[in-house]
Amino acid sequence: MFIKRFIVGATIVLTIVSKPVDSQAVATLDWGAQGAVLTLADGVTLVPATNLVMMGYFTTNDAAIVSLAATPLTLASYFVPVGTSTIGTMAGIQYAYAGVWGDSVTTNFEALGITTSNVYVWALNATTIASASEEGIFKFAATFPTELAGTLVIDLSDLHSSGSVLWGNLGSGAISTPYGDMPYVKLSVVPEPSAFALVGLGLAGMLVLRRRRRS
Repeated sequence: MFIKRFIVGATIVLTIVSKPVDSQAVATLDWGAQGAVLTLADGVTLVPATNLVMMGYFTTNDAAIVSLAATPLTLASYFVPVGTSTIGTMAGIQYAYAGVWGDSVTTNFEALGITTSNVYVWALNATTIASASEEGIFKFAATFPTELAGTLVIDLSDLHSSGSVLWGNLGSGAISTPYGDMPYVKLSVVPEPSAFALVGLGLAGMLVLRRRRRS
């Protein structure tokens, strides 16, 4: 699996990556400085943060999603997760259906009842919906089919680059996904100029020292 070393400020993103090539981050979900801080200390181990990210679909329309977003527990009854993960752990990743948060590249959205609809990412600032005080709901546009030659088994490469923000209490953001074979969905982070001041963790000093030694 491709893992890139990052030093994190207060910006957290969801990155959908393709095959391991240098600096190829083909999709990002960025919801700004209100997300919890985490850091990639050694290129492998992530310091736990408190952000639940879910990918799936809603069984209601966008107007209802926006209306119900202020009551997330009610909104949750209309959401069917395909994959969930907590930013910062990358362990114990759960699958409602294989193919979105793992090595398998396909998910049969037709079997889930999606034939002309959309795929959504729902991000929260806590590990559960009930305990979250902020959230962001982002929408992908999907085509059925594109690259799979007449089938309705959709993989991540069938998501088009026309993401939009339906609800943005976590800050403004957008999603963009080009075509391409995307076998992994990975949570990652983007470095900021003020990262060392913002991380606020004991590991930050070690990373600063390491950077100075290299310079």
